Amino acid sequence: MKQQNQLLLAVLFLLAGLLQAEEYTVVKGDNLYSIARRFGTTVAELKKLNNLSTNKLSIGQILTITPAEKETETTYQAGSQYQAETVYHRVRPGETLSAIARRYQMSVAQLQKFNNINGSLIKPGQRLLISKSWSRQPQPNEPVLEVAEATPSETEMKMLSSLPPENKISQVVEHAMAFLGTPYRLGGTNDRGIDCSGLVKRVFANVGVKLPRTAREQYQQGEAVPLTKLSAGDLLFFSSLKSLRPTHVALYLGNGLIIHASREARKVVIGSFDRSGYLKNRFVGARRIIGSEEAETTAVP
Repeated sequence: MKQQNQLLLAVLFLLAGLLQAEEYTVVKGDNLYSIARRFGTTVAELKKLNNLSTNKLSIGQILTITPAEKETETTYQAGSQYQAETVYHRVRPGETLSAIARRYQMSVAQLQKFNNINGSLIKPGQRLLISKSWSRQPQPNEPVLEVAEATPSETEMKMLSSLPPENKISQVVEHAMAFLGTPYRLGGTNDRGIDCSGLVKRVFANVGVKLPRTAREQYQQGEAVPLTKLSAGDLLFFSSLKSLRPTHVALYLGNGLIIHASREARKVVIGSFDRSGYLKNRFVGARRIIGSEEAETTAVP
């Protein structure tokens, strides 16, 4: 199945946008100063970028605002559509790696690593990779589980399992707790916005466990666990479909509590699974990703 998904990913990799620098068309009343203020740059930068020797502009003239170029790609994997945005920088005469790194608020070492550069030699016209980000795109009529949950009481919160400090599971839980309050964003995978399966993937990656991207794929991982045997670190899956195909996933914290990226709450929250009839009615199953023996192994820093 993994090989089929990889093949599908390779075959259906589609270019959805052309590489394009940000440009602006001059209109009546514009001058270099007003354009520079609008785009958060300087007159000197605009003149240098557009090879202008004077401040004179003409209506209809096209100005390059930034040397950053963006490329959009779309791919399909396991029934989901993903979109990637890649940002490049086109090197201009006289630019240095350190100046480019400062422009994009990154380190020279990062820039070198992204572009496999040894040393500091770059050439005008060279294209440098700055960043690449992925997001899952919602499909028309995509089923969504609106999670209605019971808010955990202070007593329940105090009852959270106390796990050994060097236990892999404790580190998964600790990393998940660090995302509390993070905004919900479908397809998100970072602290600016994250969805349910993105949260699970991130927290397990923190201890060196690689999981697939979607709840449906994650449900195929690890081993099945009955409700009576749940322990902290297990994954609980829910569905809004009659077919019971998982559409939502949460991390079990112990003592009936879960942490998950809730679309309804619009953020990562802790909820009470034990006291939520809504969640129990939509419960599909639980999976244990880290076994008891593996849990004792110190996590990857």
